[in-house]
Amino acid sequence: PKAPLDKLKPRILLVEGGPDYIAACQLILDLPNLVLPCAMLGKSADISPSALPLFSGRHVSIAGHPDAEARVVEWAKQIKSTGAASVHPVLLDCNMDLNDWLQCHPARAGELRDLLKLT
Repeated sequence: PKAPLDKLKPRILLVEGGPDYIAACQLILDLPNLVLPCAMLGKSADISPSALPLFSGRHVSIAGHPDAEARVVEWAKQIKSTGAASVHPVLLDCNMDLNDWLQCHPARAGELRDLLKLT
């Protein structure tokens, strides 16, 4: 029998927006360890208080848009307040979001996984 998801404590990859969520799914698809994609649908959104406990004890990476630094910092603070094992916010360079980055640099997906500490 498989262990319940709670016991697996998978890493979470938090992204902003639907296209980045799809890109996150592509990025984590063939990883040997379990990573769950999670999307904030817009940089003005707060993480719901009812969802915050789900981050507790987990390692969380945040792939932020370059124009949303303040928001990424706020999400990181919200997640840290839950007792997350670690929070690793990353602002992608070259004025690209996760989806753009993977489209422009598909051969560098491994580098992006390392940057986001997914491997």
